[in-house]
Amino acid sequence: MPAATLGPEGALKTLRESKGSTSLQLWMELNYEVIRTEWGSRRMNWGALCQWFEEQGLTNSNGEIANIRCAKMIWFRVGKRLEQERKTEANVTSMEMDQCVRDAST
Repeated sequence: MPAATLGPEGALKTLRESKGSTSLQLWMELNYEVIRTEWGSRRMNWGALCQWFEEQGLTNSNGEIANIRCAKMIWFRVGKRLEQERKTEANVTSMEMDQCVRDAST
């Protein structure tokens, strides 16, 4: 099958089912924005979350059940990285818009 006709679905399915598919970090990366939006600035019950993570089989990078400290650390690192990515995307968009304005004025 020609590469130009292949979509990302198969690759994404493979990645989701491969080693690391039970990664708590991956789960947080995929769900961070929804949880922050829905839960807002209310305090998170990390004990209850860690129990749920364990029930779901979500583990830290060592394959261990995450304790509260570990889960919080992963959560804040994911949030920090996603925020940095948003800033980078905003800067790129701003630069592209500036270039369009310059191009339009010439």
